[in-house]
Amino acid sequence: MKFGKLVVVGVIFLLCFSYIPLSASASTNVLGDSRNAVNNVKILAAEDNGKVNIHKEASVESDVLVSVPSKTKVLVLQQGSNYTQVSYSNEELGEQWVGFVANSLLKDEKQEQADDATKENEQEAQKSSKQPSNASADIEAKEVEEPSTDSQSKSTEKQTVSDNKNTAEKTIKSKKSDSVVISDKPQNQVTSPKKELLKGLLSAQTLHGVALKNPTNIYSESSADSKTIKSYAQGILLKFKTFTSDWYECTVYIKGKATTGYINKNDVEVPTANQKTLKGIGTKSSTKVYSKASTGSKALKSYAQGSTLKYKTFTSDWYECTVYINGKATTGFINKDDVEVPTTSQKTLKGIGTKSSTKVYSKASTGSKVLKSYAQGSTLKYKTFTSDWYECTVYIKGKATTGYINKNDVEAPTTNQKALKGIGTKSPTKVYSKASTGSKVLKSYVQGSTLKYKTFTSNWYECTVYIKGKATTGYINVKDVSVPTANPTHLRGVALEKSTKVYTEASAGSKSLKSYSKGSILKYKTFISGWYECTVYIKGKATTGYIKASTVENAVTKQTTIKGSPITSVKHVYIAPSTSSKVLKSYQKGAVLKYKTFTSNWYECTVYINGKPTTGYIYAKVDPVKDLSDRVIVLDPGHGGIDPGTTGVDGLKEKVINLTYAKTVKNALESKGATVIMTRNKDENCQTGATGHEELQCRVDISKKYSADVYISIHANSSTSSSTTGIETHYSSKNDPEYPGVNKYPKESKLLAQAIQKEIVPALGGNSRGVISDNLYVTRKNTSPAALIEIGFMSNSSELNRIEESSVRNSFAKALTAALINYFNEIY
Repeated sequence: MKFGKLVVVGVIFLLCFSYIPLSASASTNVLGDSRNAVNNVKILAAEDNGKVNIHKEASVESDVLVSVPSKTKVLVLQQGSNYTQVSYSNEELGEQWVGFVANSLLKDEKQEQADDATKENEQEAQKSSKQPSNASADIEAKEVEEPSTDSQSKSTEKQTVSDNKNTAEKTIKSKKSDSVVISDKPQNQVTSPKKELLKGLLSAQTLHGVALKNPTNIYSESSADSKTIKSYAQGILLKFKTFTSDWYECTVYIKGKATTGYINKNDVEVPTANQKTLKGIGTKSSTKVYSKASTGSKALKSYAQGSTLKYKTFTSDWYECTVYINGKATTGFINKDDVEVPTTSQKTLKGIGTKSSTKVYSKASTGSKVLKSYAQGSTLKYKTFTSDWYECTVYIKGKATTGYINKNDVEAPTTNQKALKGIGTKSPTKVYSKASTGSKVLKSYVQGSTLKYKTFTSNWYECTVYIKGKATTGYINVKDVSVPTANPTHLRGVALEKSTKVYTEASAGSKSLKSYSKGSILKYKTFISGWYECTVYIKGKATTGYIKASTVENAVTKQTTIKGSPITSVKHVYIAPSTSSKVLKSYQKGAVLKYKTFTSNWYECTVYINGKPTTGYIYAKVDPVKDLSDRVIVLDPGHGGIDPGTTGVDGLKEKVINLTYAKTVKNALESKGATVIMTRNKDENCQTGATGHEELQCRVDISKKYSADVYISIHANSSTSSSTTGIETHYSSKNDPEYPGVNKYPKESKLLAQAIQKEIVPALGGNSRGVISDNLYVTRKNTSPAALIEIGFMSNSSELNRIEESSVRNSFAKALTAALINYFNEIY
């Protein structure tokens, strides 16, 4: 037999490959035999080898959709008793038909191929038996056997014919059993390259799969770098055959011509062969059924969230289903992310409604009808269903009805409850009839009461209270109680209040057992948030009490000794960590002391009083400033002399009111021990005849000359709008770029401005326009912390009248003095 003829025989086993789009109009019963359809190809066969009609309905009298030649391949969709529904596609015409063919006209594809192979081999065997003995009878036999000698040729002629006949018979048998054996030689002796090629062709497997990419490309070679000869949309059903481990081979039509192409295995997926029927719940607000296995394809139908749907397994990302369009069964596809299969092993649970109105829905969707509602804290029974929903039974007019509860609307109580003891933190602490603050209050306890309860849910504890002597289950909100620490830490601290109290309960509303003066050293231990527990003695009897955490400061647990540290100002050693307590000893600036860390504001040390070591306390910062002794303050009444400043609505010049205010402030500051320097004491310029920056620099120079602790300039404001009012304090937040090193105190200047603004606004009785950072000359160029005050708007008649009053001026002077004391306390 010629090799070319063998190839013809082999090719009969192969299919013509083309894509088969799964038509949305196909009346496929997808929940029945669609998987069989994907893998079941039949050959049409007429007795007279003529045409075969595909009918519209399962009847010979039905309209003929199309007539096709005998041996045409069709895809079986649904097998019937007399007729079979099939799909036939003509790639060249670009059309597809779905109709019915009598079962008698269908033949299995493999059987048809075997029959054709049998006829072919019989014909070849007959030809071989008629050939002369010296003819080239079988090219394959010559390739696998050694050439015979002349003396052997005659004796082997008859044997060759016989072998050819046997070979044909073996070949026929092997094709019926899908074997690739093509001679009576052992398989391991077949070495011809042509035979190996034929072996590969005969072993190829035909498959159907779904296009995964958008688009899914068909390449000219088995390489993604090769030319794309055709592309298909995602979800299209394609037909191909196995080729290599990474590629499939297929046939496409280019301008009507059959062309071999290649599909990457990652670009298609072969649907599951053994489909399973499932029932699931639509999880999307609109759960769609698509015409193809692609979200980009047409939506055949949509279902409301929570709808129960039936479908079958298809691919890793898609389910297959049947929907009815205008009464016609149509195959569709559901994305796996759009549905969820309920649990098969449901568990019965009991939980608490957490919403003010816990709803039971008709479907597993918050957009569905509400069957029933329960008050927050109600105990409900339900069963597991999906990841987000529970299933339950409610009674509507006495009829049992299935409903669904959202998992976020209920909480299952803890299965292993723990007994706890805690302190009521609310005033009062309530016990409710349900796990809801909107339910009835069974009982109330005063703040600080010790209560017993058990764990229940994340937000509630369960407890037992007695109502008229009857044990009743109640619920306490987790936020209303605090569980004491299991392993309390023993602490030592300082009483911060003038009268630091120890209470009978962890509540400021309870009875006071004892009080301690500010600075007293106390011992206690951790208890609950905001409270410490301690022991006090009442008439010699040890009694448990509670101290509010905010009324004491804890001492450091590990003290650090500071050796040989010189002090920078006068230091007092107090008998208790309070500046109002007795002074044990005083040290002058520069003295070298040894002390230990104690609290954030105090050091602990040992001093000798009459030769006896005594524990004392040193203020960690500078002793609080009570006056302005040793402070140099420069006051600058703005403008003056030839510079009047602004003019008030009543004709008053700004330079006048500035000087009046400065003199009143000078007296107030000096009464507190300050040294006050004025840039001018009368209606004159700081520097005679000077104007502009020269005049302003004069004022700055005075601040530098006297090494002022602070510089304060007093001004009054003006606006084009007569309705504008308010008080401002200005400072400069940056160093002067022209004079490096000048304005060394931007941080202190800001603190100074904030301290001033806080005190003077209520004193002046106006509204605050805030603390303002800018680049005014006297604040920017100053070598001391500096601020400029605008006491009000002279352009507003009512504000001008107010700031002209002597009582307001005196209040301002006191407020500015207090602001400076506060400032020095803060920075030192």
